[in-house]
Amino acid sequence: MRTLVVLAAGLGRRFGGPKQLEPLGPHGESLLELTLHDAWSAGIGHAVLVTRAELEVPLRDRLQRGAARALALDFALQEVDAATGKPWGTAHAVSAAAPHVRGPFGVVNADDLYGRAALAALADSLAALRPGAPSAPVRGVLVAYPLDRTLSSNGGVSRGACVTDAAHRLLGIEETLGLEATPAGAVRGRRLDGTSVTLPGTTPVSLNLWGFEAGVLPLLAASFARFRERASAGEEHQLPTAVAEAVQSGQLVVTVRPTDAEWIGVTHPADAAPVRARLAEWFREGRYPASLFT
Repeated sequence: MRTLVVLAAGLGRRFGGPKQLEPLGPHGESLLELTLHDAWSAGIGHAVLVTRAELEVPLRDRLQRGAARALALDFALQEVDAATGKPWGTAHAVSAAAPHVRGPFGVVNADDLYGRAALAALADSLAALRPGAPSAPVRGVLVAYPLDRTLSSNGGVSRGACVTDAAHRLLGIEETLGLEATPAGAVRGRRLDGTSVTLPGTTPVSLNLWGFEAGVLPLLAASFARFRERASAGEEHQLPTAVAEAVQSGQLVVTVRPTDAEWIGVTHPADAAPVRARLAEWFREGRYPASLFT
């Protein structure tokens, strides 16, 4: 059975609360529930929700009313940094799901709606990955979006710009902050060191829509151990950084698979109204049924 690991421990600081529970669909659906519906429609039968202790009960209660009727659900609690009270980051979150993972698995954010075509592409890619014992190098896939289709009209966003070779293999991910469209059609932001950068709107970016063989899990665990030795206060162990480290060491090969699926997400509070309007259109068009899991 193909598994989807859902990163649902985020604090939603810029949004003002946990986005993974926010009712945005016309019948109160969250983006998480719509993503689980898309995964189920693509043939994924098992999901692992990685979350925080204070969100476990609300998530269980919400999903028991729908998604749990269609998918096998497990919950994993992500340890938080005692000094900051925040989760340790997205790579650490994937590691927290390890006890529930038995073969190739996908990774998604709970507060992004990737589109049915993107989830179908991920499910197809998982079917091509090896279900058996870990081997070297471990294989993975990243379903990537054009940068200009992932921006907000209400402020800057952070994205990981993909660097690939001619065979569409991932060479690295350059984290870029404060990305906003320019009048000329390009996208301007700043690198982690504070220097400015302008990127083409067609630049493929990661929205954390990954697929991996299970052999990636010990790589992430080893990466976290190294991270703890050198991390400064408040720093997070992020999945793109850990993946890039494993790629550069030759332990992981990731194929970047582009998608033209329409992505929906919320970063700022003002994003909620246009997202609700767009989802209402999708329901009227029949992209989603009024009752998702029947």
